[in-house]
Amino acid sequence: LARFANDGRIIRQYFGNLPTSGDTDRRTDTATSKPGGTPELPCQFGGYELLEKIGEGGMGVVYKARQLSVNRVVAVKVIRATRLPGADAEELQEALLRFSREAQATAQLEHDHVVPVYDVGEVDGVSFIVIEHIEGEKLAKRLIRGPFSVSEVVDIWSQVADALADAHEHHIVHRDMKPANVMLTER
Repeated sequence: LARFANDGRIIRQYFGNLPTSGDTDRRTDTATSKPGGTPELPCQFGGYELLEKIGEGGMGVVYKARQLSVNRVVAVKVIRATRLPGADAEELQEALLRFSREAQATAQLEHDHVVPVYDVGEVDGVSFIVIEHIEGEKLAKRLIRGPFSVSEVVDIWSQVADALADAHEHHIVHRDMKPANVMLTER
């Protein structure tokens, strides 16, 4: 965005809302158990203790959490149907059903470059998915610092393509593939 400022609209259209240097996703949090705001953290959410907010997107908020039953750190993404502006009751129900089906299908994937799903459920009308907590950096944030070498691009995207191919073999299509949804780790 900094390098091609005149093409910001096109870049955002293609890649989604990329963070700019020093900020995070600008959307606000309304998908919590406390209407209109974020919960006081840490707090308990079902069998999880929400520790800190680590991200958010169009339909949900992601928290770093502790799974109380096994004392492990996980990521909990909470989704509420009310996050779909303009949707009628039938559309909201369909969106939640689709979310549940997709989460359950994704849980069947076992691939080195696909974040494993541990749990799917609902607490007080809030649907959620629990995945492995990954320490790393989002590709979108890393891109702000400058370009990759050709070998780095080939390495990253061959892993992404391999993961997507595995998902496709299981009849799963990632409907929001963008740099903000790719996590870079040491692995």
